[in-house]
Amino acid sequence: MSEKTSTQKHKSREKGLSLIESAMVLALSAVVIAAVLYFYNNSIENKKVNDGISRLQTIIAATNGFIASNASAFDSNIGNFIKAVSLKTGIPTINPGDGTTQLVDENGRGIQIWSVSSSRYYVIEVQTSNIPTCVKYASMNMGTMYYQKPDIYIGNKKIGTANDVSSANTACQKADQQRNDANIKIRYSLKY
Repeated sequence: MSEKTSTQKHKSREKGLSLIESAMVLALSAVVIAAVLYFYNNSIENKKVNDGISRLQTIIAATNGFIASNASAFDSNIGNFIKAVSLKTGIPTINPGDGTTQLVDENGRGIQIWSVSSSRYYVIEVQTSNIPTCVKYASMNMGTMYYQKPDIYIGNKKIGTANDVSSANTACQKADQQRNDANIKIRYSLKY
């Protein structure tokens, strides 16, 4: 009887996991969930950047198309020009309250376009709030369309020029350190 009672007591104590085992299972679950969330968030951020680059390329193609068909397209009201680009591309516009009309990027920020008087180029400005996106935008290859390489700004202060990925990274990091909750601006000067 004592052996049977002892076995029954021992079996009754072995039901379920101990506190330490439960804590280990919980910790492992948390690590797995954190890894999945990291990759999920990273893939969403990459998709947004890729969508933004695609949107920017669409805007550039539409802008160049308008200029090719009408060399004086920039000479008239720039707001009307941006609205025409919006109609052609399907990209919405916003009026941020400073009297300008801007196209909207994938994060709801304005994309500005303006011509440079008496020059054969125009400027497109995109904005971001993080370094990896800044580097991807600034190091985007536009080939022979560049009038000059992209410049990185905070407000109206030029931080640097993105001649290659390394200089883009350096300029974007400097801009991030100086931004004080302002967006980092990447300005493309493109020929037409």
